[in-house]
Amino acid sequence: MVYLTEIHKITILQMIGYGDRTRMQAEVVRLFEIKYPESPPISQGTVIERKSSLDERTTQAKPEKVNVWAGISGENIIGPFFIDGNLNGETYLALLQNNVVPTMTNLYPAEGNPQLPGNAIWFQQDSSPAHYE
Repeated sequence: MVYLTEIHKITILQMIGYGDRTRMQAEVVRLFEIKYPESPPISQGTVIERKSSLDERTTQAKPEKVNVWAGISGENIIGPFFIDGNLNGETYLALLQNNVVPTMTNLYPAEGNPQLPGNAIWFQQDSSPAHYE
């Protein structure tokens, strides 16, 4: 079992672009375009221009949102998984049941039952101090 100290966490965050919002956003857009190649391109300020008899222009009131979930283990990166629509309790549970747990099961099968993830896995939703005490 690998335990990460605070200094390791800072290093990992720096490696994945902590503080470089533009590069992180570009990477999310790139992964989204790989996952959904048939969708129209996304950008921060989507403007749609339609040519009609009135030469009408429309702008998007609220930008499109993409929720992305990814996990980091001692040996693998799990995901990224893209969540369509708003993230709520139901969609998060579906993500865990349909994507995260099956992926963890494939990467780390339990010895007695390969249909379940092994016992050496600890799932933390966030970095709450309670997880370290």
